[in-house]
Amino acid sequence: MQIHTIKFNVEWSKFKPYSSFFIPALNWKYAKKIIKEECVKRDMLVVIRLSIENGIRGVRVWRVYKSK
Repeated sequence: MQIHTIKFNVEWSKFKPYSSFFIPALNWKYAKKIIKEECVKRDMLVVIRLSIENGIRGVRVWRVYKSK
């Protein structure tokens, strides 16, 4: 996945429900859009929120349980 010309290697197979990851991003709305597109491709239900961690602005992505 690439955001702002930076490639992020997300191990999607290990991204289980109730886990999360953080991506640093200045334009968090753009980052949210790219991440959402990747999750839709993989049929993953996620919650994405603006987050500041250790003084770095970005997005935190949580995978939530999706019943079938």
